[in-house]
Amino acid sequence: MAATRAGGAGGVGPSAGSLGIGRGAALGAAGAVEPLSERELTIVHYLRSDLTLREIAADLYISVNTMKTHTRHIYRKLGVTGRRDLITPRETSITPSPTPTHP
Repeated sequence: MAATRAGGAGGVGPSAGSLGIGRGAALGAAGAVEPLSERELTIVHYLRSDLTLREIAADLYISVNTMKTHTRHIYRKLGVTGRRDLITPRETSITPSPTPTHP
């Protein structure tokens, strides 16, 4: 499997605007806005694809456990319960974006 770096040192990940979610701002429990980090925005882009968590982790050069941790944080910040909610948004400001290609 050929891995492509999409973010982090030396790589170029998707911009917040290209993901259609601004900075991914979400209201936390206390009503404070909690923006998604650049890495989380990159992972949201991948989560919208058909790739498994293992494949995404390999592409990003991180462990599957780190991928799961990022995913939990994204779900909490956006107030969603799963990947399907990222693909078909309910009350978030997420709009569809192109999915990453996987060789």
